[in-house]
Amino acid sequence: MPELKYRPISLTAIFYDIIFTFVIGRLARTLLFTNAGQLDWRSVIAFGIMMLCSWTVWTYQVIYASRAPKRALSDNIFMTVDLFLSIYLTTTLNIWGQVPNTQTKVITALLFFSLAVQYFADGRKRHLSHAAFIGPLLISALLAIVSLFPGQYYLGNGIYVLAIMVAALGPWLLRNAIPDDHSHFGLISQRLALMTVLLFGRSIVQVTDSLANLALQPVLFFIATALIFASYALVSGSGIDANTHRSSMLALLLHLPLNAAVLMMANVTRVFVAGRLHPEYFAIWMLVLIAIYVVSIGAYLLLYRRTGLDLGAKRGFYFAFSFAILALYGLITVKIGALFLIGFCAFLIAEDLYLWQFVLNPPNSEK
Repeated sequence: MPELKYRPISLTAIFYDIIFTFVIGRLARTLLFTNAGQLDWRSVIAFGIMMLCSWTVWTYQVIYASRAPKRALSDNIFMTVDLFLSIYLTTTLNIWGQVPNTQTKVITALLFFSLAVQYFADGRKRHLSHAAFIGPLLISALLAIVSLFPGQYYLGNGIYVLAIMVAALGPWLLRNAIPDDHSHFGLISQRLALMTVLLFGRSIVQVTDSLANLALQPVLFFIATALIFASYALVSGSGIDANTHRSSMLALLLHLPLNAAVLMMANVTRVFVAGRLHPEYFAIWMLVLIAIYVVSIGAYLLLYRRTGLDLGAKRGFYFAFSFAILALYGLITVKIGALFLIGFCAFLIAEDLYLWQFVLNPPNSEK
């Protein structure tokens, strides 16, 4: 896919990304809650739905910025509107009430409609006017409004979830019909990396209220987050930057579970340190979330692999075997959170070293 002259990230785009980390971080802190010492499944589902909604809004802005000619006035107006609506969206959510409620659905419809109008405004340039972008947004806005009317609770929420799925997956499913010109892969890659770094920062901030007394468990989680971030830093340069002729939409989608897992780990740790989550559920959730993170990182490398990258079956077996050892260790130490986190950090150190030495920089004898 051809690429235009490189366009640096503007201060406005950086500001937009910083605010969106607040939006997504607030979703995790607001929606995830415990019930009788367990992480309530309703809160997990609500977080997943609203995380997908917010991530979709952000990715449409990133794709727009990577393909449309710069028009500072109109772009900033739409960005301001989308930011206001996104922040307001988080105020409509309450873990003790119905999620999503009427306000949530209306604001979601307005967000999708605002993005559709922004894309349509570029129509005369024919960079973004294709139905693969505008069509899913308009359909999603309509579905979000329709979800207000069904009398049945589950039917209305089902339509709302469908609205978000259409907006999120529409351009990816129709990617072959999108013109292959006017795309700045460097900009998309930088925006993805910046958003991920900011979300790692938010995940650390989530547990700072427990860090004041230098308690062992918050300190260990800080170390674990730094080690998880190290793995992302190792692979980020081996992704889309190294293979710019490949589509970037999958990179956008793969970063969703990656970032959601990091944020959920922070909030699971926060409620555990606060004594609201049983140790066994804490260990189970951390194992599940780190598995999601590792799979996301592996899929990212597989899709945007570079020369000299070793992703053979032997490497995959090592990660699966080492995770099995961690899971067994977790079952043994499940009642002692600090001991589990010590083993968790040891696992992450081993994974980072192996990733750097044998996957990203494989020995000549094994190439």
